[in-house]
Amino acid sequence: MKDHDPKQTRGELIQLLNKQLGTLEKETFGGLTTTERRKYEVRRERIHQLYDEFARQTVLDYEETPPLIKGF
Repeated sequence: MKDHDPKQTRGELIQLLNKQLGTLEKETFGGLTTTERRKYEVRRERIHQLYDEFARQTVLDYEETPPLIKGF
């Protein structure tokens, strides 16, 4: 799988996390259907994938930064 631009990855993460929060609120105040629970689990897996991807991108970006910018 080809990595996305870090800004795209971050944007998708934020969008999915906001949906997860909405789902958790709904579960707290009214319950979830089986379909909503499945969608929640699919998003959870995607969030894990994106988090790993974002972490890799961040490390790669740091390693490619010239030493003067890193503060060395």
